[in-house]
Amino acid sequence: MYESGRAKCYITPQSWMDDMKSADLSIGVRFHGNVAPVLAGTPTLFLPWDARTQELVAYHNLPSMPMSEFMESGKPLEELVADVDFASHLKTHNDRFAHYLDFLHTNGIPSVFDADPDRKELPLDKICVDNEHTLYKPAAACDKEELLARLPFNYQAMVELQTKYKNGNKNS
Repeated sequence: MYESGRAKCYITPQSWMDDMKSADLSIGVRFHGNVAPVLAGTPTLFLPWDARTQELVAYHNLPSMPMSEFMESGKPLEELVADVDFASHLKTHNDRFAHYLDFLHTNGIPSVFDADPDRKELPLDKICVDNEHTLYKPAAACDKEELLARLPFNYQAMVELQTKYKNGNKNS
């Protein structure tokens, strides 16, 4: 998968969501791995295999199917997902979000939504969109010239991290 270039590394959430917009369907067992496709508007099917993922999927009313049903059905994929409501989460999203904000307010935690509850952009949105390094293919899929071209950038980034670490600025 790495050598064929099918594996991708997204540097920003926006680049991940932008790429997911072109997908016809996303199917996955990991909660966070399916969040980007949901946010991109791509039909997404969660196959929770552990209690925590099942709890999150149920709470957010996300389209899901037990892993065993998916694996053992023997049906073609089109038939298997024909009755899935891929917009189920939209029916409860506003209530869930209001509950989250109530929790923050009850506990005295300020939110960027305090001043404008209907805001559409968040403080990190511009940073994520403006990042010039949005998607990398794995090194195993690169030819020799591309690997050599990456070395100066990666070397400089490593030197900067080592300098910060030695100077005690681990979190900057």
